[in-house]
Amino acid sequence: MTEMKEMKEISGFLTNDQKDRVLKRMIQAMQEEQLTLPVNYAVFVSFLLHAATSRLQDILPHGFAKSVMGGFFSLDFECIPKTEKDGFIPVLEKVYKCADRENANILSFCDYIYPRFDADICCKLLSNWRSSQKDCIDLLPKDDKSAGNILKSLVEKICQQWGSLKEIRFLEKIQRYSNLDFQIEILKLTASKLGAIDASLEILHSTCEIKLLEMSKNGDIVKIIDMWDTILLCPFFKTDVMRTKTEKCLLESLDKARESELNKSFKKLEELCQFGTLFLEIDSKLALLRKFATSMDVDIHSLVALCLKEKSYHEIPSDEVEDIVLIWFDHASEHHCGKLFKRHTISDSLLKLYSYVGNVLSNDWLQSHGSLLKKLEQKAFDYLKGVDTIDILKSVPKMEKLDNEPIEDLFSDHIQALFKEGIDNGDIIKQDLFEHTKTCEVNSK
Repeated sequence: MTEMKEMKEISGFLTNDQKDRVLKRMIQAMQEEQLTLPVNYAVFVSFLLHAATSRLQDILPHGFAKSVMGGFFSLDFECIPKTEKDGFIPVLEKVYKCADRENANILSFCDYIYPRFDADICCKLLSNWRSSQKDCIDLLPKDDKSAGNILKSLVEKICQQWGSLKEIRFLEKIQRYSNLDFQIEILKLTASKLGAIDASLEILHSTCEIKLLEMSKNGDIVKIIDMWDTILLCPFFKTDVMRTKTEKCLLESLDKARESELNKSFKKLEELCQFGTLFLEIDSKLALLRKFATSMDVDIHSLVALCLKEKSYHEIPSDEVEDIVLIWFDHASEHHCGKLFKRHTISDSLLKLYSYVGNVLSNDWLQSHGSLLKKLEQKAFDYLKGVDTIDILKSVPKMEKLDNEPIEDLFSDHIQALFKEGIDNGDIIKQDLFEHTKTCEVNSK
């Protein structure tokens, strides 16, 4: 094309100001004279290539830039030498940014130029985009619908050209730089045309693992559970592999979650314990129960009792159950209803403590664990020994309001045993005990 060659020669003799003036006059002439043939746009782009103006975004009108993109790509590229053609990319990228200033994104530009420009050029563009620290545009349009349309268009073109390493590399780069949802969409598009691609599956699993680790580090319990739902709904994940990784990240997140996240996650964790598809193996169930048993959050801590009511947890060996329940109770007595729990009076603490015992006594499965029940009752009794007599007596009417006969009976038995032991040892004088009971509403039991 002689006109393009002439533009190259002319631009070499112009100063920057002269280039800008020529550029403005070319735009004005092309708009006024309706010079909209593809060859005219090619000449214009050729001038930009050699003019190398730094003020293009200030000079090039938005509408005209769109016309240039459309006109240039309707050109017969066979008439352009390859050495000249490849040099157009930086210029066309600048024109594209002028054409779509607010929504410019790198994959939309790739969709413009591919396959007129080969996949290696697009790969290089994506690599440059990835490493760029300034003047960086987005990977995809901001709204999901437009982004999905661009991805679909590009992936379909790649599938049509499939067969060379260039296309494989291009597809892998697009997937690697996309978020997880779009990676799944890319796999759906390619699977319907090419079948599952091993490299794409590896990228998907790797991305998911990185996201899970990041969520775990931040203590994002809810996000991890939501991610697991995404994994279950996607046919491309190796569920057994991802289940183990998700469980590990969820357990770690329980240690790192803030109080607000623990509160927000309670319902999700409750559903997970009752109906979830995580923690199916005995070892994983034990790991989850131990996390719950030592949680500083009262609600999360209470999930131990909920889990042990579920039949799926009844496969756990008796000695392991006993160990976890006793750890759970000790943690409760020290942190959630013990003397260190400043927000409660001593009588309220006793009420909560015996409620924990009641959770075990009301569990039909745990009632068969005689050794556990004896140890638990003894721990409650030992705790009661450290409480002042007046506080114990104040707890009686509150205990009756629970309307839980097993707890009332156990508490009554413990009081009688404690007072008998105290009187026998001389630690409690009957007259003092009588004086205390005159001011308390104590049931005759």
